[in-house]
Amino acid sequence: TDASGASLSFSTIDRNRYTKIGRFVMAHVRLDYPSTSDGSIATIALPFTPSNDCTASTTGGVMTEQNYSTSVALTASIDSTTGARIRNNGNAALTNAALSGKSLRFTVTFITD
Repeated sequence: TDASGASLSFSTIDRNRYTKIGRFVMAHVRLDYPSTSDGSIATIALPFTPSNDCTASTTGGVMTEQNYSTSVALTASIDSTTGARIRNNGNAALTNAALSGKSLRFTVTFITD
């Protein structure tokens, strides 16, 4: 679900899955961004709250499939305990507007407290 504060509604959420073993979580996400001009940082909620030990982009995952651009690598970086932020080449976080109408598929790994 959306954790950016923009109350976005994603259409492809039926294929999202996670596995939790002890404190270790692996979550597979597939979603289609709605059309939006919202300028908030794109943040996806996770099934469990990440530990403070895995914030500041120390964990996350690479987009295995996306239609944002063929010339960049998108990552889902765990920047805070609120969720994963979508980053361009591991740099600046993208906004919801930048991902408007785009499809994303990725897996993130992280630990919980």
